[in-house]
Amino acid sequence: MLPLQKFTDRLILQNHHSKHRMISLILIVFLVIPYLLISLLEKVISPLYVSVAMKGRISLSIFFLLAGGWHFVNPQEMSALVPTWIPVDPLTIIYVSGVLEIVGAIGVLIPALYRWAGLGLMLLLIAVTPANIYGAIHQIEFGGHEQGISF
Repeated sequence: MLPLQKFTDRLILQNHHSKHRMISLILIVFLVIPYLLISLLEKVISPLYVSVAMKGRISLSIFFLLAGGWHFVNPQEMSALVPTWIPVDPLTIIYVSGVLEIVGAIGVLIPALYRWAGLGLMLLLIAVTPANIYGAIHQIEFGGHEQGISF
């Protein structure tokens, strides 16, 4: 076992709520780290220039690729967050929203599409907000957190 994995496992075992918080922290880190790495590469490779906007789009793309991919890694757990009043199969919603997140993540990197992709991702985030509220109100276990979504 790698030392970093031992450390993170110990952190998770210390507090059963840590896993959920760790996942949230990891996702936030994936927004910041790519931006910082690209900035560092600019300093090392002098002719390389990436605009601030493109650095942000790359970070956003990585974030949504990971979030969208998670829909396919753990669809059963995510489907519990879909409110019962929605008349569509929860797994279908999870898969469709995962595909839309991945498509949006790719779209924000394409100059001709990035505005439309950004708008689509924004609308998708608005559309999935009821699921997050439902999960928090009903304390649906998600991400290893038995009290529901806690952020």
